[in-house]
Amino acid sequence: MVNIKKTNREITKELNKIENAINRKLLSFYNNNIKNSTLPTESIRARYNQTVKNIIRKTVQESYLYGTKLVTKQISDINTDFVDFISVTDINNIQQLTDKVNNQFWKTAERLHRREQEFVLTLDKELVKKAQFDTTAALIGFAAFASFLPFNNAVISKTQIVNQPIALGVGTSAFQNELLLLGEGEGIIPMQGKIMFMTQEDAAVDHEICEPLNRTVYEVGVDLDIPEPPLHNHCRCRMVPIIDEAQGI
Repeated sequence: MVNIKKTNREITKELNKIENAINRKLLSFYNNNIKNSTLPTESIRARYNQTVKNIIRKTVQESYLYGTKLVTKQISDINTDFVDFISVTDINNIQQLTDKVNNQFWKTAERLHRREQEFVLTLDKELVKKAQFDTTAALIGFAAFASFLPFNNAVISKTQIVNQPIALGVGTSAFQNELLLLGEGEGIIPMQGKIMFMTQEDAAVDHEICEPLNRTVYEVGVDLDIPEPPLHNHCRCRMVPIIDEAQGI
């Protein structure tokens, strides 16, 4: 039986590196090309789509390969004849995941871009610009989506090679609902497992909204009240995967 021996902390640390890299690149791209632009998002996408897709593909590849190598190491410990490999299915998965994540980025960018141009009518009958949603927080949530989705997909698909499918916890974000739907009827296994709400655990954490939820564990597909960070402006919280070693996962 395949048993992922790496702890949740070790896996999360590695995926954090991947997540942080894509967050820096996409935040820079958003600030330089989308924020305050007078062009509609469709026009911006047509011009810069390949640039964004290349950034996302690198993230998908790194996350997917990390999950693949993690499982391959465990299989190799059981069967020394088993060697690491990337199949045609793997390549197709990477391409499909890249397209899905790319589309999700542009949906996120469109929401943020549209929010920048919205106004509200005050009691004094004046039009004032609506408070902007925190772009950094939104893209941090997206970066978690982009790194944990391919990792989870790789681990599940590789484990099925030895007929031992496992359920890994999956990092989610503000896009949890969309992410759960991605697996339906498209050859991608829907999410399952446990996730944990994590704050930055410092003095800047919101004491009323976020701190009470810190380190709370939820089961995807079972719990109906799973929070979806960011929960407020400048929220830095996130959902992280739980690797339940007690169950041989």
